[in-house]
Parts: sequence; C-alpha cells; structure tokens
Amino acid sequence: VIRKIFPWKTDEQLLVLKQALHRDQPAKAIDIDKLFEETREMDQGEFVECLRGQSVDEREAYLRNVEQALIACDTNNANTGYITCWDARKILNQLEPNKPIRDIEQYLVRGFGVDSPSRLRPGLIASVGDFMAKFRHGVIKRM
Repeated sequence: VIRKIFPWKTDEQLLVLKQALHRDQPAKAIDIDKLFEETREMDQGEFVECLRGQSVDEREAYLRNVEQALIACDTNNANTGYITCWDARKILNQLEPNKPIRDIEQYLVRGFGVDSPSRLRPGLIASVGDFMAKFRHGVIKRM
C-alpha cells in the first residue's frame, strides 16, 4: 500500500517507512487517526516523523538537481550565470516529464518573479541564483 501512495520512493525509503509504521502500530490493521495523532508537545509518531524527514530530504535533493541542471545549461553555455525561461522550462520538463504543464508554469512564474504564466517569454532571463532563491520558496509537488 505504501508503494502505491509514494511511487517515487526507493525500496530503501519504503522499507524504512514500513519499519516505522510497524513500530507505531504493530497490529495488522492500521488506525489512520492514531497514525497522525499529535501529543501535547505537537510530536507525532515515528512513521509521520520519518515521512516528514524523507520529504525534506527529497525536496532538497530535487532543488539541488534543478540548480545543477540550470548551472550546467547556462544561457548558450556561455558560463554567464544566467538562464532563459526557455532553458528553465526545458530542464524542469526533463527532470519531471510527467509533471503537468500548469505546474511547470507555476514553477517558472515563481522562479522568474512574474505575476502570471502569460508573462513568461522564451527569452526572459534570470541569474541562476535569483531563480533558485525565488523557486525554493513555495510548494514542490512530486509526481
């Protein structure tokens, strides 16, 4: 069941989650309400804490991959430190080919600091550093 919910996770990550789940709830039947319960100190069970830790690690790895791909691409491979909207779109599509275009456009809107997808133009330019600084502030959806 866990693999169906998190198809992108590695076998190792799934094993760690399953082990945490069984430590939280050793019985075969899983009480979902209990699984996500919080203590007075706002702590949650081992499964949820493990899932949160993996999510943070996955997000940071994704952001590193995006940044490395943007740096490697650079505008016309001239080592200027700048990228075009076209290059950024291409890279985001390559990293996640199944991601809906509206999600890619929202990433580009955020990264280039424009107010809507209609403002995105192929020649729009940003430094990789500025793009990443804006891009990392927001939701990153996994497919």
